[in-house]
Amino acid sequence: MVLLTGCLTGCRTVPFRGDGRDHGGAVLSLGGATPYLRPSTARRTAAPPPAAPAAPAGDSALNIYAATREDPSPAVRHLPPRVYVADGKTITVLDPTTYKPTARITAVKQPRRVIPSWDLKTLWAMSPGTLTPLDPATGHAGRPTAVPGLSALLFTPDGRHALVLAAKRAELRTPHTLKPQATIPLPCKPTGHADFAADGSYLLASCENRLVRIDPAARKVTGILDLGPAAAPQEVRLSSDGMVFYVADPSAAGVWLVDAATLRETGFVATGTGASGLLPSRTGDSLYVADGKAATLSQISFTTHQLTAQWPLPPGAALGGVSADGGVLWLAGYGALYAMDTTNGHILRRLSTPAPHGLCLYPQPGRHSLGELLR
Repeated sequence: MVLLTGCLTGCRTVPFRGDGRDHGGAVLSLGGATPYLRPSTARRTAAPPPAAPAAPAGDSALNIYAATREDPSPAVRHLPPRVYVADGKTITVLDPTTYKPTARITAVKQPRRVIPSWDLKTLWAMSPGTLTPLDPATGHAGRPTAVPGLSALLFTPDGRHALVLAAKRAELRTPHTLKPQATIPLPCKPTGHADFAADGSYLLASCENRLVRIDPAARKVTGILDLGPAAAPQEVRLSSDGMVFYVADPSAAGVWLVDAATLRETGFVATGTGASGLLPSRTGDSLYVADGKAATLSQISFTTHQLTAQWPLPPGAALGGVSADGGVLWLAGYGALYAMDTTNGHILRRLSTPAPHGLCLYPQPGRHSLGELLR
């Protein structure tokens, strides 16, 4: 296996290979019209981001990520920590404490992501047009479900529905079997990135150059924010106080701030070219931003909406997940995985691997999964 060169200063290159045995079998202990809103035309980088809006009475202590600072759910506490690496051919299971592979799951065709179910008891392997359930204790794959045009799998915060984003539609399905319940037409093709409001009443999804607000209970689109013809919104994440959506835009080289109550653009934080990935810190007080082309990792404070740190990254590195203790940030790059120290941005390890499409750290602290993110 060819190892990438040009590792960042201070990191070690570790071959990403197993013990040579066949791991294709069972794996044990794997532990009316919709209103359009347009943003202001002011230059995005001409002024600093606005100060954080005042929280409504009674919400000053709200932290929607509070549960992710606790121990993992009792449902998965017995499982060892693992990193699931989907590379389009297989799913490799990695021990994050030793940085060594423990197993390989080959029963899933063309895996791109691994997503925990709402109750955290099942892992869903996402492939083009297909979702396959995995038993995290044994590695056994269940019967795949066909979902044409699939781009994302999410779960409503109350656990009543799975919500699939696909080609110009959102589908409500049963959370355990993925049996279709209803279809919500969308005005554009979703990118596969979305997050829920703090009370779970709606979902905000990036959709071509727009943001689309979807009400699962009413089963309709209730608002659209047009970010302009040059916009290309990607990842969406809600602030810890539930008041602002952060939306990464690689073409704008930064992150939009969108008021969660009014669906209006209120600011912009310039981070770097290729800003596409967003991930909350384990403490829930800041947001990591992966700037792919700029090869930087930016950190934004949820309180001030301003940059607090920026570190170099290998080119093309994408966010994967934060360790349960918050000390390590996992990223997937071109032919490699990276473990980064969240206190100083130093690369702790670099693991050579075939092109990784997605990473899933499991189990993780949190009460339930909304898809790729726990709360």
